[in-house]
Amino acid sequence: RMVRAAGAAKPPALTKRDWQVLLLLGLMIPVLAVSAIGNQQMFNAYLVWADRSYEFMLFGHRMPTSFLVSFDAFTGFVTLAGAVAFWRWYARHWREPDEMTKLIIGCLISSSAFLLVMIVASRHEATGVKPALWVALAVNTLNNLGFANVFPVSLALYSRAAPRAISGTVVGIYYLFLALANYLVGVVGGWLEIMPAGRFWGLHVAAILGAAAVFVAIKLVFGKLLLPEVVESPAI
Repeated sequence: RMVRAAGAAKPPALTKRDWQVLLLLGLMIPVLAVSAIGNQQMFNAYLVWADRSYEFMLFGHRMPTSFLVSFDAFTGFVTLAGAVAFWRWYARHWREPDEMTKLIIGCLISSSAFLLVMIVASRHEATGVKPALWVALAVNTLNNLGFANVFPVSLALYSRAAPRAISGTVVGIYYLFLALANYLVGVVGGWLEIMPAGRFWGLHVAAILGAAAVFVAIKLVFGKLLLPEVVESPAI
């Protein structure tokens, strides 16, 4: 009969610092959700607005609205690979910024996409002139480039910063931000029919910039808590 080995390894107890990190990561979930509201809206109200607002002519051919979904998938892959390659190149020449800084950069880039939508939507309402499809391609590219510095970067942050004993659980909780973002998109998306489009997209710009501001505050106040722990080597 097999006897359980004495002194079997037990998961290490969480330290005070571990609990502080867990609390901070938990509080960041709704902020991440707000930062992603624009990206998730690209497959909801944005397509509704785009269908009736853009001039879908490209190189002399009329494109279907679904073209934007295909283009988004393509640019999503390219910008993600491009962001990884860029930061690797950057790290070979300069000091690579930490995850919080990348999150802030990603939010700023994403907000620029919806600032562009806000501008052309306001112009369309004022003049009736439909924005060219090239604008839509720029919006998709900017949004995906921004999200490429939010989603994988925040996932890496949660994976690294979470206490080793419960890292899998923390990563699972991390994905709640996408569920919350989709819920917010469903609520906010209905406002497209009851407010001017320029103001509607302006709300998205404000939300993403607001999330960026919170990330800045977290970095300034709690930045050291999210940095990798320095383990001192024992003296020989």
